[in-house]
Amino acid sequence: MYVDKIMNGHNLMQAITRTNRVFKDKKNGVIVDYIGIGDNLKSATEKYTKGGGHGKLTIDIEQALGLFFNQIETCKTFIPDNITHSDWKRLRDADKVLLVKLAVNAVIKYDEDSNNFMLAEKKLSGLLFIEKSQPTIQDAAVDVLFIQHVSKAVSNVKSVKSSRSEQKEKIKELISQSIDSDDIVDVFAMGGIEKPDISILDETFLLGAKKVKDAHTLKIELINNILKDEIKLRLHKNIKKYTSLKEELEKVIEKYHNNALDSFATIAELVECAKELQNDDKRSEELGLSEEELAFYDNLAAKQDIIKEKGPIQDIVHAIVKAVKSNLQLDWTKNENAKASIRLAVKKELRGKISINKLNEILQEIMEQAEGQYSDWSA
Repeated sequence: MYVDKIMNGHNLMQAITRTNRVFKDKKNGVIVDYIGIGDNLKSATEKYTKGGGHGKLTIDIEQALGLFFNQIETCKTFIPDNITHSDWKRLRDADKVLLVKLAVNAVIKYDEDSNNFMLAEKKLSGLLFIEKSQPTIQDAAVDVLFIQHVSKAVSNVKSVKSSRSEQKEKIKELISQSIDSDDIVDVFAMGGIEKPDISILDETFLLGAKKVKDAHTLKIELINNILKDEIKLRLHKNIKKYTSLKEELEKVIEKYHNNALDSFATIAELVECAKELQNDDKRSEELGLSEEELAFYDNLAAKQDIIKEKGPIQDIVHAIVKAVKSNLQLDWTKNENAKASIRLAVKKELRGKISINKLNEILQEIMEQAEGQYSDWSA
């Protein structure tokens, strides 16, 4: 529940009790206090849970405190014992980055560990909102901040897209919020990656990874997610090619998880996958084709022996793509008549240029690519 207005007494108790209804995996609720109703809440709970009432809070304060400190220990089990963060508040940002990087590198290799750690941190932060007014939790501020930083960094790695008062009162404020500096969780800087772009994955990057051997697990996860996202963006442009590359990428990661490849060999394999994507960009330019035409070119180039017409394949490709696009209409993939019109237009372009006994075979491949590439077409 997000509190954005002043409430007190009976109305406040009614509102907050809605959050404590449990269901399946929902063990508690979270109240996010934007206004500052802490004192009102304390007053209301004292009034309605003492002698005059017959009910009891789902989780009393002492019980919640116990759950809170237990959850801190649960979160810590994911982080190696040799990574100590007790001096967190006194560290320079560069040292904080190093500490978070070490922790992330330890957590990130397996999806299950990563997800369980982020879930544990989420539960911890949920308990934090329940208990944030209690003085005793200030002693755990450093633990909470470090765990939140690591969880935020893990989340950032997993969601990478290709293309960032007095001391006591200050601690109180920090522990009531999320992490205090986004700079600390710059996961690309941690992994030695300049930006989330396949263009930086080359021999120079590989040489750097060989020289600087720390955080290889983090590098692998970042590169893997950059490549997965890039392939996802390109998939509809060349279904066969990028489906194959996607499967190749999955095999590399599987070998890494099964310890059949060491971390540097895995990075080298991932860089090779990136080169394939980069080569497609170069080929498109060299052949004088647009991105959308390249897949149709590959369909024909793989069957050059069936092409009867002399001259560059590009000429046939230009004609095919023009025939397809000229006959597109809204929701055409669900309309058999619309698909028949495109098939007929493409067939006219191929007639006389392709061996007659192979015409239907190549036509089917072209239609499959057209459906993948232009399925969301709109005028």
